[in-house]
Amino acid sequence: MKHLALVLLVALFSSVATAGPPEYSGVVSRGTTPIASYFVDEDAGLLATLGVDPVEFCSGSGDLDFIAWQDMSMPSGLRWATIGKGNNVRASVYKSSDFAGFTVPEICEAVLSGVALPLATGEVNYRMQDNDFAGGDNCESKENFNSAGHSFAGPLYSPYGRKMQFSGRDRLVWDCDNYRVVHYDVKLSLVR
Repeated sequence: MKHLALVLLVALFSSVATAGPPEYSGVVSRGTTPIASYFVDEDAGLLATLGVDPVEFCSGSGDLDFIAWQDMSMPSGLRWATIGKGNNVRASVYKSSDFAGFTVPEICEAVLSGVALPLATGEVNYRMQDNDFAGGDNCESKENFNSAGHSFAGPLYSPYGRKMQFSGRDRLVWDCDNYRVVHYDVKLSLVR
């Protein structure tokens, strides 16, 4: 009898462990989305691109990396929490002084012309969080401050194969009622 109970217990845990969560349960939604973003920390003198190969992206070719996300609806139905669990994405780090400006066309111009060459490239673990994913659509229904952010870290390699530790994060606080940014900051670090 104990042997049968043990077999049933193992079978139960095996089926639970292999079953994936539903894509939408009414409270939780899950999915994937492509990522192509960049962050600038002028104090550190760095610009980082995530989710793309900058040369391929700026040339109009190349794929975007995908990240997994999960939304959880709060009881009021007006608030969401979005969490992007750790995903490995491509990263490239440049000197921010190599760019005339920080718009996508200016970044692409510097990368494609060879003015901006990467200090380091590789993959980093990327996470995101947003406490109110649907905030912009519901501003008339509530008072709201929306906070969101990204964090990423991992080893990158110089063009000569030297290993460097890269980390970064950004934080945003958005006043939904007045449609304005209350706080935004970016911190990037590349240690040789």
